[in-house]
Amino acid sequence: IIEEDLAWRFPGLALKLAEHACAAQPDEAANQDTLARVFYALGLIDDAIATQIRAVSLSPDDEDMRAVLDYYREVQTIRNTRQAAHSLLPR
Repeated sequence: IIEEDLAWRFPGLALKLAEHACAAQPDEAANQDTLARVFYALGLIDDAIATQIRAVSLSPDDEDMRAVLDYYREVQTIRNTRQAAHSLLPR
């Protein structure tokens, strides 16, 4: 099976391209949103949330960007809950 989403096939390249786009146009919400999605794909949820917050601040009326931010926060909560539960297991 070939993954069609290039961020999954070439995550390092996707990160470099998204970072380049943000450097070129730092106030472009879509660029920030793309970078956040790459961070998420790489498992960097804290970076994804921080970057998505920036995207939402640049485009506060974009409901899709807000929904993505809410999703990332839900994933972060689940991850943190699992990590806390795992730390309670006997070793």
